Amino acid sequence: MGFLSAYDVTKNPAYLHAANQAADFLLGTQTPANSGRWPDYYDSTGPASYGFTSLDDGAAGISDFFLNVYQRDVVTGLPAECLTATKPAEYLKSAERGMDWLMGQAQAPKGSTITQQCYWKWRDPSNASTPVYTGVGSGQAGIIYEIDRLGNSISSFDASWKTPWQQYVVAGSRFLENQITSSGAVPEKVGGRAVYNTGLYAGAAGVACVFYNLYYNHKSPSDGLSAYAGQWLNDANKVMNWVESVAVPQRNGLAWHVSEGVNGNKVLSTEMAEGAAGIGWAELQRFFATGDPTHLGYAYGAGDWLLSQELKPSASLSPEKGGYWNAYVGKDDVYTSLDLGVAGIGVFLFDLSKLRSANASCYLAASREAQDWLQSVAVTSSSGLSWYIHRSGGVWSGLGESSWNWGSSGIISAIATMNGWSVDLPRDLYGLPTLKLS
Repeated sequence: MGFLSAYDVTKNPAYLHAANQAADFLLGTQTPANSGRWPDYYDSTGPASYGFTSLDDGAAGISDFFLNVYQRDVVTGLPAECLTATKPAEYLKSAERGMDWLMGQAQAPKGSTITQQCYWKWRDPSNASTPVYTGVGSGQAGIIYEIDRLGNSISSFDASWKTPWQQYVVAGSRFLENQITSSGAVPEKVGGRAVYNTGLYAGAAGVACVFYNLYYNHKSPSDGLSAYAGQWLNDANKVMNWVESVAVPQRNGLAWHVSEGVNGNKVLSTEMAEGAAGIGWAELQRFFATGDPTHLGYAYGAGDWLLSQELKPSASLSPEKGGYWNAYVGKDDVYTSLDLGVAGIGVFLFDLSKLRSANASCYLAASREAQDWLQSVAVTSSSGLSWYIHRSGGVWSGLGESSWNWGSSGIISAIATMNGWSVDLPRDLYGLPTLKLS
C-alpha cells in the first residue's frame, strides 16, 4: 500500500511497478498453491506452517491489497512500463480466492448454523486454545469489514463470482453483536479475561467503526442488506457511547486508558492503534456515517489533548525539527509509525483540521509539524529514505522496517494522506467520505 499511495500522489510508474512486483511475490506464496491462504512468512526455508485469517496479519488484508493493485492496473489504466509477467486479472482472482478461503474458515457457535452466526479463529491451523479476537486488527470486526468491502467491490468487477458473501457479513456481525456487554463494552477476545480495550486496533472504537461502515454501506432502502442497517447503527452507537463514557478528562481535552476492567491497562495513550488519535478518528467516522455532529466534542477533545502533549525537539536533538509525541504518558517512548507513532497522530490531526472548528488551524499546524519531524529523523542512504521504529532514552532502534503498521510503508502513506492522497487509511480501516460542518 505504501507503493500505491506513492503512485497515486506522484503518478510515477516505478511505484506501481513495485506494487505489481509485490503482488506477484504474494501470488506465488499461497500455500497450497492458488488456495487463497497465505503463510505468516515465506523465507529461504519455505513457507511458515501457519497462517492467519485477520485483516492485520492474514488473508483478509492480503486480499484487500490484491484488489487495490487490480484497481490501479485495470480501472485506472495500467501504464505499459508497469506490466509484469502476471496479468492483472490474476490479482482479482487472488482476492476472490482469499475471500473464498476466509469464508471457508468460518465456524458456527454451538447451537447455531453458519448462516445464523459465525466467527473466525485468528490462526490456521487452529485448535481449542486458538483465540477468537473481537477487534479490527486480529479479529472478528476486521474480517466482517473486509468481507463486506471486498464482497461489494469484487461483485462489481466479476459477475461470475457467486460466493454468498452477504450471509457471512450478517452472521459474523450477529456473533460480534452478541459479544457486546450491556454497557456497550467489548471484550478483547471471546471467553478471555475481563479486558475491554478502548482503541481502534483491538478495542471498542474499532468495533464501532465497523458497525458504522456497515450501516453507511447498506442504509439505502434499495440495498440488499438494508434490513440490518438500523441494528448496525444501534450497535455502533452503543459501543461508541461506552467509549465516550470512559474518557478521562484532562486539563486540555480528553484522553483514554488503553483498556478498562479489572485487568485493564490504565496508561493514557496518544496512538492511532490504542489511544486518543484512533478514538478521535473513530468519532469522525461516527459523524461522517450519520451526519450527526452531536458527538464531535469527543473528537475535538482528543485533538486538544494531543496538542497539549506535543513535544518540540530540544537543541540536543538537532537537526530534528517539527513536533512529536510520546506513545504513552509518563514513558519516554517515541515511535515514528502509523500504528503507534507520529505518522498516525499526524493523519488524525490533519483529518480533524478539515472540520472548520475553532482549533482547526492548530490541528493543521500540528499535522505539518509531525511531517517536519518525520522528514528530519529520516535516514538517508544510497537506497533512499528509511526510518527507525522507536526511540527510548534517546536511543533509536529498528532501522529499515518496511511494514505498514511499523515502518516505511505506513509512514509514506500517512505523508501522502496529509498531502492530497484521496485515501484516508490511518491503519486498517478506510475513512468514510468527509462531511463539512455547515
